[in-house]
Amino acid sequence: PFVSESTDTENLYFNNGMTSAITDRLANIRELKVISQNSSERFRNNKTLSTPQIARKLGVRYIVEGSGQKLAGEVLITVQLIDAPYDKHILSKRYERPYNDIFHLYNEIAYDVASEISALITREALSGMDRPEPARIEAMRWTTQGEELFNIRHFKPDQGPEYAREAEYFCRSALRADSTWSDAWVLLADIYLFREKNDSAMVLAQKALQCNAKNPKAFVIIGTLHGRLRHADEMEKALKTALKYVPPNFWATHMLGGLYYYRGEFAEAIEVLLENKKMLGSYTPQLSPTELIRREIVTLRLARTHFALGFYEEGKRYAREWLALSNNDQWGYSYNILWAGILNSRLEEAYRQGLETPGEFLCTEYMAFLLILMGRYKEALTYLDIPEPGRPDRPPRESALKEMLMGWVYLKTGNPKASEACFERALRVFKQWLTLNPETSFPDISYAIT
Repeated sequence: PFVSESTDTENLYFNNGMTSAITDRLANIRELKVISQNSSERFRNNKTLSTPQIARKLGVRYIVEGSGQKLAGEVLITVQLIDAPYDKHILSKRYERPYNDIFHLYNEIAYDVASEISALITREALSGMDRPEPARIEAMRWTTQGEELFNIRHFKPDQGPEYAREAEYFCRSALRADSTWSDAWVLLADIYLFREKNDSAMVLAQKALQCNAKNPKAFVIIGTLHGRLRHADEMEKALKTALKYVPPNFWATHMLGGLYYYRGEFAEAIEVLLENKKMLGSYTPQLSPTELIRREIVTLRLARTHFALGFYEEGKRYAREWLALSNNDQWGYSYNILWAGILNSRLEEAYRQGLETPGEFLCTEYMAFLLILMGRYKEALTYLDIPEPGRPDRPPRESALKEMLMGWVYLKTGNPKASEACFERALRVFKQWLTLNPETSFPDISYAIT
């Protein structure tokens, strides 16, 4: 990623947009294999690895790096092309142009880089690089700012709707500048996906493909929507199409791993998720918040998939790694370990783990479940009688599961009347839930643990 030479926020957006534009142009040269921004992003704040080390981790021969600054109506960009194994600069050039000529400048930089690598540039690629695109200058700038804002919702979920509104403003500004800018339509589709306006999101994603039939981000949105609708085959088709156009796409790979899990194809899921984790590279303290979230969710899925396949110890190793990444979510760790003990018939071991867990982080329901499976019903009741400390505000359908466990305990300890009352309460909750949410009759593709 190109670095900003100032602390100005707009200049950061400018550099992010410039990185994306030059990457796209280089990727259009078919003789070059260009690593995606998802893969290279983790090295943005690198202060520890050398250029040859980064190249080895990415599996590339050359590294392009640079910086940019926008001052009034001018832009100043410095670009270096490095032959990574030898750590040798083979191009170092400074470009100074009017801002309105920025798209021609992106083409010139891509041409200079490819020429130094001696890539064969076809006439089609050259004509595409020379084509003037003045309206897209503003469209790219607005879209990049919208993406930056929309991504903040991951770190401030309580302000998510507000950030979505602001991002939509930037998105629509981009489309006023250039109504054929595919990435702006994708961002708008993603915003409507966040709002759970599925029909609108699908229409907007299709509109993005009308503007660019090979936009991988649009296919990821479509795959996500098919996942929500339980259209597993269509979901797989969309995600594989995204990967055809940009093979190292993080979210497409991650969701494909989740889909295989949902189908019970755990070996395929592990293969895809391990590839997903490899995209993230080694952990460093300089990782951005976005990279940390990606690493956290992949690690959690790997833990659960290993548990589902019966690799209990390996699953625990990933669960401990997830605990460190999740800001020390002790309740979540307790939940996963106890669930894994039930799934793998490691009842005594998981129960001992629960006894070592501090009370405020203990998943009491699963402790009761373990004791029920071990036939220790009266002990199970002691856990079911107390509110779960880690989850004060539980969804009704989850509290219904607790009622069912209590009903079973009462049945086994000779109190059928209390048992029947518990089952009736649970049944009412489930009926009400299914009336309001009929699609939950089927497992959720995005979280196959259900």
